[in-house]
Amino acid sequence: MKKVFDYEKFKVIGHEKKHKKIKLGDGTIGYIHKSRVVNLNDKICECIKKGKKIVDANKDYDPIMGWGDGTTDEPSLSFRLEQIFLYGLCPKGCQFLQSNEDFIININSEIERCK
Repeated sequence: MKKVFDYEKFKVIGHEKKHKKIKLGDGTIGYIHKSRVVNLNDKICECIKKGKKIVDANKDYDPIMGWGDGTTDEPSLSFRLEQIFLYGLCPKGCQFLQSNEDFIININSEIERCK
C-alpha cells in the first residue's frame, strides 16, 4: 500500500463511487477518496486571490526591509505575490507554491487566467 502525501501531484484517470482512480508520477495506480482531490488550476486561483488580499492590506511590506528587494519603490503585483509565496507568507493551503528554486508557476499568466 502506498500513501499519497498532501500536495502530491497525480493524474485522475477514472472514478468509482466516492473514490478517484489515480496515477502517480512513478506509474503507481490506485484509488483516493474524492475529498482529498483538488484541481490544481482552481487551487492556484484561490491562492492568488488570498495573496492579493495580503497585498491589498500591505501585509507583505516590511518598514525596515522594504519590499524584499531592498527598495522602497512599490513593485508589481506579480513580484509581491511571488515574494509572498516564496518566503512562506502563504495563506493556509498555499504552501505548495512555496519554493526555494525556480518558481513553479508563471505568476503573470496565472493572474490573468484567474481573473
